[in-house]
Amino acid sequence: MKELEDLELFQKHVTGCFTELLSSSTHDGSSDNLLHVGWIRKLLDVFLYYEAEFKAIIFMGRDPAEIAKPPPDRLISEY
Repeated sequence: MKELEDLELFQKHVTGCFTELLSSSTHDGSSDNLLHVGWIRKLLDVFLYYEAEFKAIIFMGRDPAEIAKPPPDRLISEY
């Protein structure tokens, strides 16, 4: 239950950040800024940051042996 709440909060935070990043690139009404190297660098930085945060949420409180198992094995052991 706590993990689901954490994921929902994470999703809202990521959505807000990407929305802000997108709106900052189109502040003048054009979408040309989306192709600039500076904007792409910001996008990559944000993506990598949230990828690490997502992994931390997923792995928190789990047995590392369970994570290393192939997906079918994990599903079988959960039921």
